[in-house]
Amino acid sequence: MDEMMTTEEMAEMLPGSLGLQDDARSRLLCTLGILMQFTDSNHGLTATEIRDILASRSESGKRPSEPSVLSDIKSLAENGMPAIEIERPTRGKTDGFRCTKAFLTDAQARLLINIVRTCKFITLDEWRHLCETLEGLVSVDQQDRSVGEVYVDERPRPTEPDVYEAADVATQSIELGRKMGFGYCYHGLDGKEHLLEAPGGGFEFHETPIALIFSNGNYYLETWPEHPSESLPRKHFSRRLDRIRNPRVLDAKAEKNDEIESLKRSVPRRISQTFDMYGDGVERHLFLKVSANVSNSVLARFGHACKFENVAMEEDGVKYGYLLVSVQLSPTFYRWIFGFGSQIQIVRPVNELWIRGGTWAKHPASKRTFNSLVEDYEAAVDGYVAHLKEALSPYEV
Repeated sequence: MDEMMTTEEMAEMLPGSLGLQDDARSRLLCTLGILMQFTDSNHGLTATEIRDILASRSESGKRPSEPSVLSDIKSLAENGMPAIEIERPTRGKTDGFRCTKAFLTDAQARLLINIVRTCKFITLDEWRHLCETLEGLVSVDQQDRSVGEVYVDERPRPTEPDVYEAADVATQSIELGRKMGFGYCYHGLDGKEHLLEAPGGGFEFHETPIALIFSNGNYYLETWPEHPSESLPRKHFSRRLDRIRNPRVLDAKAEKNDEIESLKRSVPRRISQTFDMYGDGVERHLFLKVSANVSNSVLARFGHACKFENVAMEEDGVKYGYLLVSVQLSPTFYRWIFGFGSQIQIVRPVNELWIRGGTWAKHPASKRTFNSLVEDYEAAVDGYVAHLKEALSPYEV
């Protein structure tokens, strides 16, 4: 037992009405709660301590007999429950009874709590509720360790969005085959939230939900709009759930066409091709020359299944290799490339033999003609140069 916490304090920490009654069922459940909340593989409680907690918790203050408590613990230990294991002390030991296996280990709880703490699309209230829920799955001692000496980048987070509601409404709309209505917001230069005007007038968009997607730390809903914009290179949208307001399932049936069905089937493939869900809708196969200094960043972005080919050494002694990737061209892709300077370069394929060697022979690009791969390279470079010129235009003399 933790010497810093009395049995009375433990009794006060138990949730709800657990253990307030004196009947056998209430005592059994309260004993389980005590073991789960105050013991783990390193901390145990004796039968006497458990009896004291039960007595402090009970509205009558009646202290249960030791045989009844031992019988309850035996039942809990012998009748295996999912994800929970109760360990009794071996003969001659006085280290108490322990819940040695709970829903989460302290390491798992620490990881999940810190992921939640850095999640940028949930509100502060949602963050607190999720962390409290996760902490409730481990013992008190593990809770202390789960927050430990870990410093988290807790930037200011939104106060309005309810991504749970948006995700639930989107799921319902998809299951019912209905369109979804919602407002879509942006934050202006005044720092305040504003609703975008819908193409048909008003501020409610009516769109067919296609799929929910979690990508690069954001939660998206792909949709097919009622009024496609002819100025965009694609017709579907990637709506961020944290920017959706007042979502509702509409009576109107969801639109059906070949393009929507194709989008549904291609979701897994397209996620790996786009950067922050942006892309021109055209799959390009590009060859990148990558310095060994940034290989970790490249593999983190494209996946560790990628293999470098034609590895060689620069004159300065730094190794480099070539990587074949499938992407969709977009400003975010170019910004990513630019951030690495000359350490990542889009290169022209050398020849037929070069593009089909090694692990590249199993890549979808191997089924493309050499000329089409050259066209992908030229389109990527032309787009890159155009974006660089646009970025530099305000500084031209």
